[in-house]
Amino acid sequence: MKSLNPKIWTPDSIVPGKVGGAERFFFRNQYNLEAVVKATGEVKWRATIQNLVVTEGLNAILETMFGTFPKPSAYYLGLIEGATAPVAGDTLASHGFTEYTGYTGDRKQWIVGPASAGSIATLNPASRAEFDFTETKDITGVLSTDQLSGNVGVLFAAAMLGVPQTLNNGWTLRVDYTVQATSA
Repeated sequence: MKSLNPKIWTPDSIVPGKVGGAERFFFRNQYNLEAVVKATGEVKWRATIQNLVVTEGLNAILETMFGTFPKPSAYYLGLIEGATAPVAGDTLASHGFTEYTGYTGDRKQWIVGPASAGSIATLNPASRAEFDFTETKDITGVLSTDQLSGNVGVLFAAAMLGVPQTLNNGWTLRVDYTVQATSA
């Protein structure tokens, strides 16, 4: 499709990587998990997983930056159980996966440091989200949201472990999270 007026943008005028051309924006997000025996601090397993930023999360980013959404006062991490993986159309109100809530307390706050070099992450190891287990349970993933509890709010992202991981009674799951934005 050619434009008769050279000042009007058309799809033919896009030259990737050039001024005025197309630019792609990517999120690469990562959860780092560490299961420890609370009484001794012994590390039982570690895992790193990449996440899916769901459409509801992408829309919230755009609305917060360019639209009318206020910035949430805090962000929270939760856990997933079962075999159903998150999909792009999942929302906090309606999703196919099962959120596990059998740990002590509500979802855990994600405490972030300042953004730098296109990345924002857990402030430091002492501020990791910690889930204390009072039963033995297999977990299969992690989620991030703007809500401490409940299903009214925004599901930002979720990720599945390659295989279920067991957490025993008396163990703590420590989670840190990094959100990285890049363009190409």
